Amino acid sequence: NRLRRNLEDKYGSTRLDAIITTDDAALSFLADQRPSFLGGPPVVFGGVSSEAVILSADRGRFTGVREKFHYSSLVSLLLQLRPGTRHIAVVLDNSENAGPFRIGFDRAIGAIPSIKVEILSGAELGLAGVIERIRQLPKNSAVISMGYVIDRDGSHLDPRESMARIARENPVPGISQIGRAHV
Repeated sequence: NRLRRNLEDKYGSTRLDAIITTDDAALSFLADQRPSFLGGPPVVFGGVSSEAVILSADRGRFTGVREKFHYSSLVSLLLQLRPGTRHIAVVLDNSENAGPFRIGFDRAIGAIPSIKVEILSGAELGLAGVIERIRQLPKNSAVISMGYVIDRDGSHLDPRESMARIARENPVPGISQIGRAHV
């Protein structure tokens, strides 16, 4: 694995007191490494939403806080701010986080019969396709954009730049988890 080799080359001769990681993919990567990886320091995680990923980590070496995302609260806030909304498009990238987000938003929005949910998957459409679909949304729509980091082809994008593109091209109200919103 290229990432493992790069980290070993960079930090292999350094004594690490701890590793701090902040998302599902990073914790999953570290949990898959042998216990002696980078000298075997303890790992503290945050921003991890997958219970399965957390359970895969050796609790003798890994500790942290599970991120609990409140899908219903975000959808309720959006509908309070924009009561005429009848269609919510959720933008997801091609990362491991997209699966849990898809399930969470399907459940939260699906519980409101008057609202149609549409998942705009970066894994299926790519960023260009997601933006093209956003341009075609009906006027009574709103967009929820989660961090867009990995595109359909597996390339890594700067989430600030990809989210700025989504916000710039979005003709309807939108909200995101990275602080770019227009309502």
